[in-house]
Amino acid sequence: MDENRPRPSWRRALALTLALAAAIEAVTLFLRFGLGLTAAENAPEFERRLLGGLRIHHGVVGALILVAAALMARWSEKWARRAAILGGALFLSDFVHHFLVLWPLTGSHQFDIYFPR
Repeated sequence: MDENRPRPSWRRALALTLALAAAIEAVTLFLRFGLGLTAAENAPEFERRLLGGLRIHHGVVGALILVAAALMARWSEKWARRAAILGGALFLSDFVHHFLVLWPLTGSHQFDIYFPR
């Protein structure tokens, strides 16, 4: 990194994480309430079979990306920060979706571990 260039701040990274989480949640809400799509009903059959009925929420993917970001920090701060922003946004948007939106609006958090049969 150029010594004369200021290092990106973690405040900016947090702001980007929150903005990306809001954008992901906006798309999720549009798909859910605008188009009436749910993962439980609209997941492709091959996905259900491939995972043995296990639902992989995007928050789980985000948590795995956050772990990867922590591990890659020693090799590339820039890519670790990018991964942390993406992972944090995925994790946060899934939490907000299930526990702060769906649960109050529908009476169920719908954070199912397995697809319904």
